[in-house]
Amino acid sequence: MLQGRQASSTPRVTRFFAGVAASISTSSLISAATLIDSVLRASGLSDLPPAEPTRFKGRARSLTDLRAGVMRRNDLLNPKLTPQEIEDVVAYLNVTYYKFPQ
Repeated sequence: MLQGRQASSTPRVTRFFAGVAASISTSSLISAATLIDSVLRASGLSDLPPAEPTRFKGRARSLTDLRAGVMRRNDLLNPKLTPQEIEDVVAYLNVTYYKFPQ
C-alpha cells in the first residue's frame, strides 16, 4: 500500500520541484538541483541513497581549530573564561579526545 502511495505522489513532487527549478536564476540552478536532489533522497522518493554530508563541522582538524572552537563557546558563557582557563580546556580536550601534536 505504501508503494502505491509513493508511486502516485512521485510525479506530483517531481512536477513541483521542476517548477521551482524553472523559476530560479541560472547562477543558482546548481544549488537548486542539489537542494532538490537532497529533498528527494531524504524523502525516499529517489532511487539513490541519501547523500553523505560534504563537510562535518563538529570535529576540529588541528589544535588551532580546537582553540578557535573553545573561544567561540566562551562567547556564550557568563562569566567568560580567562585566557589561562581557555588554554586549560584546550589542553584537556586535546589530551583526552583529539591527541593533536603540541
